[in-house]
Amino acid sequence: MPFTLQNRADITDLHARYGFAIDFRKWDQLHRVFSPDAVIHFDGSAEHRGIDAILKFFRSTATSASATQHLMHTSMAWLDNDGQVHGRVHVTAHHTAVGAEFPAATESTFTSPGRTRTATNVTLGSVKSPIAGCR
Repeated sequence: MPFTLQNRADITDLHARYGFAIDFRKWDQLHRVFSPDAVIHFDGSAEHRGIDAILKFFRSTATSASATQHLMHTSMAWLDNDGQVHGRVHVTAHHTAVGAEFPAATESTFTSPGRTRTATNVTLGSVKSPIAGCR
């Protein structure tokens, strides 16, 4: 399978769908991001296998912030020798503490609670799509 500019654009759209689903708390839209057999692991948290576990994780962690803004940048995607598409994107996620007035004062905002949270080992899963694992 050749890796095309359209594939790259589809991956960029996938990143955007993730950020908007989280920021607008549209949890069901994560079904368009992750396949049923997806696996995620964020530094500092357990591994989450399957879309139901992923949705539960995001719903439970969202209660620590009244608002978020996920900014996607420095991304790349590549095709390996086995025809699998891989991708990586850096995300800066701004969070506003529950109860803060808007616009939130600097002391009410945080990038993460005292540590950097990095998504690692994100597997979109295997679905039939022009890009393996892309919804």
